[in-house]
Amino acid sequence: MKLVLSDMDGTLLNERKELPHDFFEVVKALQQRDVLFAIASGRQYYTLLEQFPNLEKEMLFICENGTIVFEKGTCIYVNEIERSKLYQVLDIVRNIEGVYPIFCGVNSAYIEDDHPLLVKNAGMYYHRLKRVAYLEEVIGVDRICKVALYDTIGAAQNAYLKCKKLSGFFSIVTSGKEWVDIANPLVSKGKVVHYLKERYGLSPQDCYAFGDYHNDIEMLQEVYHSVAVANAHEDVAAVCRFHTLSNEEEGVMHYLKQAFHLKM
Repeated sequence: MKLVLSDMDGTLLNERKELPHDFFEVVKALQQRDVLFAIASGRQYYTLLEQFPNLEKEMLFICENGTIVFEKGTCIYVNEIERSKLYQVLDIVRNIEGVYPIFCGVNSAYIEDDHPLLVKNAGMYYHRLKRVAYLEEVIGVDRICKVALYDTIGAAQNAYLKCKKLSGFFSIVTSGKEWVDIANPLVSKGKVVHYLKERYGLSPQDCYAFGDYHNDIEMLQEVYHSVAVANAHEDVAAVCRFHTLSNEEEGVMHYLKQAFHLKM
């Protein structure tokens, strides 16, 4: 068995957020060679399913930046935040002006406010989204792996700075101009790849990974076949053993077809 892992934005998808033209044909051909294809993304599982129709049982989905993994429609890995720590987060973020928390769980994402901008933007990234009266209702009902903060003022100068007091207990990163992600310390795609290698009995030589940005580095370091797309950040290119064409040139598919001698 071999394992192929790919980041989405800037790597597998082009700048119009489109999949390579022959993606589904390549994945099918890889399956016939006992190669499992895995998506490693910051997106929600249920959002990814809409982009990969009919592949729920055929692919592996590493979701929410390495905090949840689905295999054949079943959740096999969750880096869950302790319940007591979720209360701690809520106590702080509810007092930050312009900030709206989203609980990201295995079964759904949850909001407690109906602010139009929150509903619109959360809906773009979390296709399974529920509104509850209070987020405390969800604690203990769903396994929460990440708290996403939507910041109408600006994440870097507002929510991120005011949440730094939590940094001893959490990983706190800006994930966009209006977004801050709060998760357990040391959460990464690389930690999940380490888990998957042990689960499937794979060596680094059995694994291929493709990436373009800093949040892919740990994943790339866990495999032997580490591949940077041509548009990757220079730091990513420096840690990779191999390189391929850009995301606009469908570099991931180009490399896989050569590596596995696929005639498409």
